[in-house]
Amino acid sequence: MPTHSLIQFTLQDATNSGAALRQMGRDADCLETVATRCVNYFYQHLVDPNTGKPSCALVRFFKTHAYGQLPPNLQTYARQLAASNEEISAQTKCLTLLATTGHQGEWCDRHLSKNH
Repeated sequence: MPTHSLIQFTLQDATNSGAALRQMGRDADCLETVATRCVNYFYQHLVDPNTGKPSCALVRFFKTHAYGQLPPNLQTYARQLAASNEEISAQTKCLTLLATTGHQGEWCDRHLSKNH
């Protein structure tokens, strides 16, 4: 697959990236798999043309989820982040990290990522 420069991102680059992204869901078992494919695509294909290295130090994929639909461990985490006097309703939208990759090892696993 071709690489793309963020500095000189062309219409053809956008078209190629869009075509690649449309394929990310093929044979995927869940949204997290698709999200992981997307962040890996951007990390690997958006490169500095002078060095060939990734242009992005960190690429992340977030999705909003209603608090009431989060698994218990993420509900606990959200309550810890909320102000102590703030009530969280089941409908409260929470920005949830589905996938991450980057230069540092802990950036490549959403379970190891801190303070996102």
